[in-house]
Amino acid sequence: LEALASEQNRTIQTIEVDLPKEELTKRLTGRRSCSICGEIYNIYSKPPKQDNVCDFHPETQLTHRADDNEESVSTRLAIYDELTKPLLDYYEKTGRLEKVNGEGDLEEIYRAIDKLI
Repeated sequence: LEALASEQNRTIQTIEVDLPKEELTKRLTGRRSCSICGEIYNIYSKPPKQDNVCDFHPETQLTHRADDNEESVSTRLAIYDELTKPLLDYYEKTGRLEKVNGEGDLEEIYRAIDKLI
């Protein structure tokens, strides 16, 4: 990746959306979606108006991804720590890592990322 960027006279800049693992686990395990329109809900932070039913398709029960459970999330985070975290450490050491606080609402996070881009 570094060689490709160098060939194109570009540098790699990275953005990490920083969020405590407990909050990330809560967000992932609480995620639900509509199989018709793809609308995403969260039972903790953005619940549907009617329990487990899409606001736009009231005949449709929300789905919960099979891998959005605590065990799977824990496994995914362990893989992240093993494979991705070292890359972030590298980019941080070379001054090419920006961190965004992921604890705000989606609009705040989007604005923070947009400022960096």
